[in-house]
Amino acid sequence: MSIEDLNMIDAIGISDINEKIIIKIFDHLDFSDEEAHLLLLQEKINRYFSFIESREITETFDDAFEREIVISIDFKYTPTRFTIEFLREAGKIAEEAGYSMEFSIWNE
Repeated sequence: MSIEDLNMIDAIGISDINEKIIIKIFDHLDFSDEEAHLLLLQEKINRYFSFIESREITETFDDAFEREIVISIDFKYTPTRFTIEFLREAGKIAEEAGYSMEFSIWNE
């Protein structure tokens, strides 16, 4: 799965460390076309928000709302400054809804 598969959850599981539900987005695209990349990322994140808010997540984990839920994005390439700002804003929306977002870069 990847960021380009908008109707699919890339990966989902429970952290061994703290038993949080982690929902992964794997972003392998570079930022040469930042605008197109951000639109794709926004669509993918919105799909994940919908997956949680519609309670579809409970089809995978019955007790999903008894655990902390984290949307975690793994980037292959370093996000641009604008992308990081976008992620901060998306993270605020997630926090208001009761879950969180985080991101990391594969090569770092």
